[in-house]
Amino acid sequence: MVKNFRPYIASLPIVFRIVTHFIISRRKAKQFAQTTIAQIEKNYCHAVSEKVRKKTITSFAIYNPIVCDAFTQLHKRFTSKEEQKLLVYYFVMASMYDDFFDHHEMSVETIEKLTFLGDAYMPKTLDEMLIQSIHRYLLARVNNKTDYLSLFEHMFTAQKDSLLQFNADIDTETLLSITHRKGGYAVLMCYYYLQVVGSEAEKKCWYLLGTIIQMINDLFDTFKDSRAGIYTFANHSDSVIDIKTAYNNQVQLLKNAIREVKANPKNKRFFNYTLAAVYCLGFLAIEQLEKVAEKYGKKLPNFTELSRIDLVIDMELYKNRKRWISLFMLEGYSLN
Repeated sequence: MVKNFRPYIASLPIVFRIVTHFIISRRKAKQFAQTTIAQIEKNYCHAVSEKVRKKTITSFAIYNPIVCDAFTQLHKRFTSKEEQKLLVYYFVMASMYDDFFDHHEMSVETIEKLTFLGDAYMPKTLDEMLIQSIHRYLLARVNNKTDYLSLFEHMFTAQKDSLLQFNADIDTETLLSITHRKGGYAVLMCYYYLQVVGSEAEKKCWYLLGTIIQMINDLFDTFKDSRAGIYTFANHSDSVIDIKTAYNNQVQLLKNAIREVKANPKNKRFFNYTLAAVYCLGFLAIEQLEKVAEKYGKKLPNFTELSRIDLVIDMELYKNRKRWISLFMLEGYSLN
């Protein structure tokens, strides 16, 4: 009996620290993002859309206290104000790019010219001008410009390929490739805005965590994506076993990479549990899909026929938060 409770008892102090850090830092991060966005609008004489504003604030308030702080903790500190500022700039730019692609506001060719022609491209709208200015601002402040630009190209290609996700005939292999590249490169970009020199093992973790975060987004957005005609690894199959296998395979790759990271034991422990907290959200979503499959006869029905109650995972519910914390206590403990 005591042995069964050992992982939970051993995990309590670090889990309390992580949850407390997230709650406090998230509140501060939202305010910091709002202030920084206002400064961006003032500097470039252009207001971002309300959708971009909300998405930037939400993204920064999650990524900075969880993802970025987990990695800087390996170097015995949290992110600095200057690093946070660059991250807000990045999330504004990324959110605007998402709008361009999702709403087909301009052709892919035009987006490509805006992205890679630099000053040779003349912006035609204030939005284009703002993206070009932010890209220039960030490029001037990253340490390794060559690697950064190469990564930017990979990220753009993945974003462009994601347009294939509107095709119902897309195959699983292509879906997973797009999912992994889109999420992996987007999250790895954050590394270049931090003033740390990470090991290759750390960079591998950045990328793999990004692939998993994109998969989590797909798992949490099955209701919305299905109705928007977007096909993802999470809503394209009628087999919850296949979905679970694809997710678990990627988590195992991340676990292997985490074990390769060398750091002070105390800081590594914070890192282990924080990354476990992230990927356990996917476990929670898959458990809900398993219940849906059981309800409808082992196979998942067409997701457009399911209700919000079947598909939406409400993290405000006590039972979901409790289950999530229980999962990442065990997973974090297993990584030590």
